[in-house]
Amino acid sequence: MTEILPIDEDSTTGELLSRLNDAVAASEEKSRFLASLSHELRTPLTTVLGFCELLLDESDKLDDDQADSIGEIQNAGSHMLSLINEVLDLAKIDAGKTKLVMRNVALSPLLGDVAALVKHQAISAGMQLQLPPDDALQVCADQGALKQVLLNLCSNAIKHSGRPGDVTIRTCVVDDRVHITVADDGLGIEPHHQEGIFDPFRRTALRHSIHDGSGIGLPLSRRLVEKMAGVLSLQSTPGKGTCFTIDLPLAD
Repeated sequence: MTEILPIDEDSTTGELLSRLNDAVAASEEKSRFLASLSHELRTPLTTVLGFCELLLDESDKLDDDQADSIGEIQNAGSHMLSLINEVLDLAKIDAGKTKLVMRNVALSPLLGDVAALVKHQAISAGMQLQLPPDDALQVCADQGALKQVLLNLCSNAIKHSGRPGDVTIRTCVVDDRVHITVADDGLGIEPHHQEGIFDPFRRTALRHSIHDGSGIGLPLSRRLVEKMAGVLSLQSTPGKGTCFTIDLPLAD
């Protein structure tokens, strides 16, 4: 929870602090509202998806058009549920309700898990995922949060590259920090679109992509990395590709 600052009502500073406190309170109320709304939306949507699965289990009683229609409902519902979960995660971070468990995390097995999860997506897009050689490198991080960030970055690289090619993950140690880069050799992002790419609901930087998105994945990823005492940064050259770098503490 963000601290409310004490107010000196007899000074101009007091007036400014009062406005700041109002803004902080409004921001926290927004986060609570988003979290509550996301919960309320997720419950009926889960029910809809459950009924879709039940209907598809009886596919022998459905004709092709009916099965296709139910499949479309299921796909759209799954996409919406994913967006709701992202909004909920972002709202929880803003409200200070996200608790991370920092521990030593081995990168090689984690990257292997991520590669397995995006394998079919990469094949469908004509992309090759390149991993660094196996080693004993470890970072100090929350394993679930880091996996979520890497999945988002790899999925984005596959979806938004704009052309078939490679998605390459590299790791290196710089002093007492570990740099994990996720790079593609796609169309890249124009400089004027790079500013604000980590702001929620901003998708202008990815206009060449034909894929839908919420504009929440990158802001959520950056905030998760920051909660792990890290930094998430972007470098992109139009026509040559895009590279995201996660900077985290080296494990003890």
